[in-house]
Amino acid sequence: MIATTLVHAVAASTMLAAPWIVGHRGAGSESRSNPYPENTLPSIRAAFLQGADMVEIDVVLDRNGVPILWHDRHIEVDGRRELVRELALSELPVQEGPTGIRAPIPTFWDALRLALYLGRAQKVMDVEIKV
Repeated sequence: MIATTLVHAVAASTMLAAPWIVGHRGAGSESRSNPYPENTLPSIRAAFLQGADMVEIDVVLDRNGVPILWHDRHIEVDGRRELVRELALSELPVQEGPTGIRAPIPTFWDALRLALYLGRAQKVMDVEIKV
C-alpha cells in the first residue's frame, strides 16, 4: 500500500488545494507491499495505481549519455561495484525485488511516457537528477 511507502506529501500552497501524495522511487522501498524494484516501470505503475499524485525518480547518465533511472553512483555487476556512468544501459543488470520479481533499469524517457499515460494532469514526476 502506498501509505506504507510514502516518503512525503507536498505541503499545500497557493497553487494546491490539498497536499499531494508522492511515491518515492515509484511505489517506495522494496517490501512485501511493493514487490517491485524501486525506480523501475512496475514500481512507477504501482504508485500511480495506488493513488499517488506524483512519483519521485532518480536519474543518472550511463556511459553513452542516456538518462536512466538509478539512485546511486554505483551498481553491483557480477559481484563487482561499478560506476553507473562508466557502463552502457545494455550492460546494467536486471533488478530484482524482494519477492523475486525482476525488472530492467528503464530510461528516463520510458518512465516519463508511463507517468504521462498513468498520471493525472499537472501531477506527474519529481525528477532528481544525480550528477
